[in-house]
Amino acid sequence: MRFCCLGSGSGGNAYVVEHTNTTLLVDCGFSLTDLKKRLAARFLSLSEITAVIISHEHGDHVKCLNFLLKETVKPVYMTAGTAQAISFNGNWTRLQAGTITSIGDLQLLPVTVPHDAAEPVQFVFDNGSQRLGLFTDLGHVTTAVRNACHNLHALIVEYNYAADLLAANHRYPQRTKARIAGRLGHLENSATAELISQIQHPQLKHVVAAHLSAHNNTKTRVIQSLSAVANGIATHIADQQEGVGWLNIINRPYHPLT
Repeated sequence: MRFCCLGSGSGGNAYVVEHTNTTLLVDCGFSLTDLKKRLAARFLSLSEITAVIISHEHGDHVKCLNFLLKETVKPVYMTAGTAQAISFNGNWTRLQAGTITSIGDLQLLPVTVPHDAAEPVQFVFDNGSQRLGLFTDLGHVTTAVRNACHNLHALIVEYNYAADLLAANHRYPQRTKARIAGRLGHLENSATAELISQIQHPQLKHVVAAHLSAHNNTKTRVIQSLSAVANGIATHIADQQEGVGWLNIINRPYHPLT
């Protein structure tokens, strides 16, 4: 299995997960033109996408969904709450948290996350020998999230804001700060670091920090945090412009989804 990030942040989010003949586009929070350029930078085109997976309805995750589907017919997977929230009129397959869905050569486990959306989920991808977790856009780490993150071989996880930088940010009104820092908002650096400390194990080889705030966090802060907790793990930062290039998950001892 391999994966990449096409870009991550409040300006747009999209990821690609690939195994053998299955290529999944997870979220599409860019303009269609921008998405095509970002795919091309990873030597991909829309024609190679097997299916589109949507985590929730916020614009930085679904911006070009309707335009994408006008150009190419792809299966779309999302929760019922997300479909209703975006008034989706096309064909789609329902995702239910805790229920595994098979898509080509991959299995997908949606996991409920606490976020201010209708029915948001994040994901664990499983190819039968490797597991990748994708967990962004959550206000706090729940037991379900923590349990889903055990026995992963790679993890993409939100490092959204530093508490002191958010508090000192005079651009944001107090209600916006409260929303970000609330239990349905986004993950603060120390909460993410604690999660990594709790779930790391010898088979976890990659951690990608994602969804960094442009105004309330810095790469230096995130690098310092990762250095302190990610012992023996290759760490990466997915930024808004470049994302992260292809990362391969090598075979390791395996624990299947349950």
